[in-house]
Amino acid sequence: MEEILKNVSSISWWFGVVFVGVLVSLIAGYLKPRIDNWLTNYSKSRRNKSEKTKQEWASEVSRLQVDENYRALFASRITHLHGRSTFFMLAGVSMFLISSVFSLFFQIPHVGDPEKAKEISIFISSLSEEKILFFIRMFIALIGSISLLIGMSYFKSSEKLQRQFEDSAEK
Repeated sequence: MEEILKNVSSISWWFGVVFVGVLVSLIAGYLKPRIDNWLTNYSKSRRNKSEKTKQEWASEVSRLQVDENYRALFASRITHLHGRSTFFMLAGVSMFLISSVFSLFFQIPHVGDPEKAKEISIFISSLSEEKILFFIRMFIALIGSISLLIGMSYFKSSEKLQRQFEDSAEK
């Protein structure tokens, strides 16, 4: 507490505070118009992108309303994306289950006993079981995570197409 009072009563501290305050004010005055311009341009580009997306959506909906063959093809595309989504989601979940089973498998004693296994088990048994288990589980979990992300991406795409299809049926 004494040190704070000593600093506040010091004239050099006050000059430093004033100097830093003036410097921050000048920098803010210099940067503010540039930041405002950047935000304005960013807002315009987002608005233009949004308008373009709405026009593409309306074009797709109108084509679905007019063309019967395209509607059938579109419906099969939605079904295909739902199938892919389901496949990747199941693959991801199964990878996590395999990781768990593999973890349990390595808890059995003497799994990599070199007297009972071939050359590959000799190599594996020379490594510590914790390292092997860790790397295999991480690899399988990584594959499972990627698979789940791909599945969610396909599901999101299929839902977007489904909404377009439903919009065309309503109008």
